[in-house]
Amino acid sequence: MGNQPGSPVEGAVDRRMPGPVLAVPLILLAASASAFPGLEVRDMTGDEFGHLGQNVLQMLDRSIEANRPDQFSAHMPLAWIVRHLFHGLLGDENLAIWRLHSALGCCLGALLSWWAVWRCRAPVRALAVGLLVAVNPILSFHAHDSTNYAITPLCGAILLAGLSDLGAARGSSRWVLVLGLLLGTANDYFFAFLSLSAFLMTPLLVRWSADPRRARALAMQVWGLVAVLVALPVFVFVKRLVEVPFSQLVYRHANAALEPMTVWQTVQVGLTDFAVSYVEGYGAGIRHQVDPWVAVGPLVLLLCSLAVSLRSRDHLVRSAGWLVALSVTIILITDYVFGQVVWDAAGEDGPTTRDFPSFPRTFIGLLPALAVIWVDCLLRNGRRIGMALVVGLFLLQALDTGRQVSAVSDTRSWAADRIEELWRPGDLVMSCLNIAHRLRDDIPLVAERRLCLPDTAEPPARILMVTFPGGWEADRVGLCWNQGFSLLDNGYRVRLSEDRFLPPHDEGTNSFLESGIRLIVLERSEPDPQGPDIVPWHLEFEPSLLGGTRGASVTATWFTNGDAEDETHPFASRVRLARQTDQLHDFSLIIHPKKPPAWLVKSTFGLLRPFDEPLALWPNMPLPPDPIIPSIKLRTYSVQEPALRVLGRLLNALMGLGALTGALASLRRRKEDAEVNP
Repeated sequence: MGNQPGSPVEGAVDRRMPGPVLAVPLILLAASASAFPGLEVRDMTGDEFGHLGQNVLQMLDRSIEANRPDQFSAHMPLAWIVRHLFHGLLGDENLAIWRLHSALGCCLGALLSWWAVWRCRAPVRALAVGLLVAVNPILSFHAHDSTNYAITPLCGAILLAGLSDLGAARGSSRWVLVLGLLLGTANDYFFAFLSLSAFLMTPLLVRWSADPRRARALAMQVWGLVAVLVALPVFVFVKRLVEVPFSQLVYRHANAALEPMTVWQTVQVGLTDFAVSYVEGYGAGIRHQVDPWVAVGPLVLLLCSLAVSLRSRDHLVRSAGWLVALSVTIILITDYVFGQVVWDAAGEDGPTTRDFPSFPRTFIGLLPALAVIWVDCLLRNGRRIGMALVVGLFLLQALDTGRQVSAVSDTRSWAADRIEELWRPGDLVMSCLNIAHRLRDDIPLVAERRLCLPDTAEPPARILMVTFPGGWEADRVGLCWNQGFSLLDNGYRVRLSEDRFLPPHDEGTNSFLESGIRLIVLERSEPDPQGPDIVPWHLEFEPSLLGGTRGASVTATWFTNGDAEDETHPFASRVRLARQTDQLHDFSLIIHPKKPPAWLVKSTFGLLRPFDEPLALWPNMPLPPDPIIPSIKLRTYSVQEPALRVLGRLLNALMGLGALTGALASLRRRKEDAEVNP
């Protein structure tokens, strides 16, 4: 990155290495480690279910919802076309193929982010930017999601390179900037915020260019070509918006807030969520909650990086800073107007509690620009300290990405595997969850909450039921909607109940990684009047990768006739609890982390806060009177070691401090330059 094309910026520390031979494999390795593990087994999200089993024409139709405008989804078709190409080459039997375009999009996004900086003759910075994008927890999450979000960063990287070329009056902006705008527009309708920001930046780039006349001519060519190419798609898009009922459009794209949003709350919450999410991932972005140890570091990193980049002499850094600043400002304005004006216009009475869905996926195209200004600001502390800070930021993101990847929600995959193990000819499988795409073709499945059997059909000997955890379903699921008796009243007995539960991690989560599932096996037979005296409950805990549950304990609370009785056990890989079969109990299960001393928690101002709160894994689960042998499988997040979480929080603070000192160092250099060259 340079003051002029090809020259390094002030304070640059880049060397003539590493080149592509070293950088490309490192970036691909890091991106693959964050994108591919768990690609086949992760549970599907809502957007994925909506496109499951559709051909390319159906996907395009869904992009504009031609048949049902009131269900307009506004997903652009580029990702669906790419996915269809993979289906044609590799088939569509495996979920990994459905998500392959997203995983590869993660890898290409990291590579193009590296390329955008490397082409400016800044190889060390390029490698740092590429690695930060590769291990970003937001991009890693969407790499496992068969939607269009994981492709957006590569469009953002091309857009950023094109804006830099335009500011430097390079002829390559004719195709680089046009390509970035067209790909982004065709992929994600949220990219409109980046496109609008790029349009608003154009006069500034022309003004700052060393050759304003040539830059102005290039800008007119670029935007003229873009206007011609996107005229028809924009016309179709606007036409669909006009046909959608206004209230339905607002409802489908409104996010429920906890309270009415003032201007200050909109700015505070929006900036904080944006800054924290892109450093620590979805789980750390908790709206309306500002924990200093979580939020201050990333927020200072964002603000200081923006302050430095907006006045940078480097075309790429300055373009990245203005792209982020304008895009975030526009989305904050949209957020406030959407919640306080648009939603009220849709008919909600009283103070509104709606706002625009400014989730990290809204801004995911800004990830390459963020990485550029992060690296630029941190490196202004000097070569050694700056590189140490960049490595710290890499580790901070890698910790959260590692925890996310190691704890991928695979509950439906587990349920399908267990069904295939337990199923015998003549059994019937019923499910209120989408698992049909994971089962063998020879296994019959009734994907309904209630099972309807014809009068002439022989009831199956066994029913394998897949449902949500949290309550006992077997005594509420009838044979049909219009029948007044349940399976338990019709000769079926519960023989096995297995649960796989994925609890939220210590920061809470705003993603699909929090999930659970229950598998119940019912057999048509008479109850055993004798039954065993004791029926064991097997609680199988998968040991954490780094011993995150070391020192914790498990408390089972049994409820009988309004009374509660606690049983506490050391946390181990296997814990056995027992109950009397002639009594009906409810119970809850709570994991108590090993608590630090109270004085230490208070004196560290919340640094250790997540580790003094219990985690309720199973609240008030009712048990049936039948003698059964259940097995509850509770997964904890693998990277949950308190020491690692404290390290992450300290790195958070260090990033903020490093960005602040980098901004001050940049200001000091400017003053010195002004004194030397008045």
